Amino acid sequence: MELKMVYDAMEDMANAFTQGAQTLEGVAGEMNNVAGTLEGGALLGKGGDAFVGAIRDRLTVRLNRLRAKFEELNRDIIVAMGEMRQEDLGSERTFED
Repeated sequence: MELKMVYDAMEDMANAFTQGAQTLEGVAGEMNNVAGTLEGGALLGKGGDAFVGAIRDRLTVRLNRLRAKFEELNRDIIVAMGEMRQEDLGSERTFED
């Protein structure tokens, strides 16, 4: 069985994960800004505290986990591309000899 990799598509996928990770980092930062605004008096009381807690303790934590997963997938794709390129070079040498 022959396995073939379309390198341009893999690079696009790796870039999409990088961009997704950067976007998630920005969203998490903005949500922390929102939480800061709420703590500053925009939403007071138990409801405000609960909302700030949900943003800081749940939402941003999960956004950061997802960002880390995107970064991991990006690295996995890059490693796989490198390994496949090495295999391709080895196969070419076998046929050249």
